[in-house]
Amino acid sequence: MQTQTTDYLKHLDLNPAAGGPVLSPLDPRALFMFGFLSTSQEIVNTGTTPLHVSFDFAYDQGIPGAPAAPGVTVHAVLQPGQPLPRLQSHTRGHVLVWCDPSAPPQAMPASVRVHAWT
Repeated sequence: MQTQTTDYLKHLDLNPAAGGPVLSPLDPRALFMFGFLSTSQEIVNTGTTPLHVSFDFAYDQGIPGAPAAPGVTVHAVLQPGQPLPRLQSHTRGHVLVWCDPSAPPQAMPASVRVHAWT
């Protein structure tokens, strides 16, 4: 029997010129859906501004751009250049990543690399 490995990798800027920065977990651009249940994830802040990470599913709890809704847990705050330690044995199908609303990026990139695999 052959084992199949599934791999998800995205690297993008959460402060795009068009649309403005992603400042809330309720913003649809904050949601990274893996398309499978991932048993291992790695999230790396490759930009220049702090980023918030949550594994809660808060996408439809409010208005995009609004502060985090009650019940949305910030599981980590990633400083520039800091990775979230590789998480294993945590089966997840998504992650939310957004810019720290208390220190919104100006003309700086807010890049993140999201990697998930089984």
